[in-house]
Amino acid sequence: SGKTTLALQIAREAHARGLRVALIVNERGETGVDNQLATRLGFAVTELLGGCICCSLVAELAPVLEGLAATTLPDLVIIEPSGIAEPAHLVSALEFARVPDLKIVAATLVDAQRIEELMAVVTPLIIRQIRHADRVIIGKLDIATTAEIAAARRIVHEIDPSSRLQLHDATAPLSTDLAEALLA
Repeated sequence: SGKTTLALQIAREAHARGLRVALIVNERGETGVDNQLATRLGFAVTELLGGCICCSLVAELAPVLEGLAATTLPDLVIIEPSGIAEPAHLVSALEFARVPDLKIVAATLVDAQRIEELMAVVTPLIIRQIRHADRVIIGKLDIATTAEIAAARRIVHEIDPSSRLQLHDATAPLSTDLAEALLA
């Protein structure tokens, strides 16, 4: 869906604004790939491997965040879960973290090209991801057709008419609206 691309764009924008950034990356497998690029770009990366960050690894999330807060002192921590993560579970786990002034923004990235296909297979998961997000971002604008983007907008609106919808084109700089929504 473009999660890593978006996470790195947010990290770069935050860094350009003078913020210290750390990333927590969740890979369901035993080895991570996304972390290598983020590390090469100079961001502190913590991996949670071998399971889902909102299920089997949920107990590790708060201690990892607390450790980052104590050691690298980030102004922003971007958590990139697997695509099957449950935002409500992540937010609940983060609320247990003993980190002063913790502000949590849950964003769900919708793949404009595949949302209709995915709705046919994992409807309940997508509904929960959209309904529990503070921001819903429709991605892949750079490669999706106008019809796919319109369908994605319609699906998101049908699931949650009050969703705070943002659009994202991976080939363009992070939009000011999206940056403000996620970094404010």
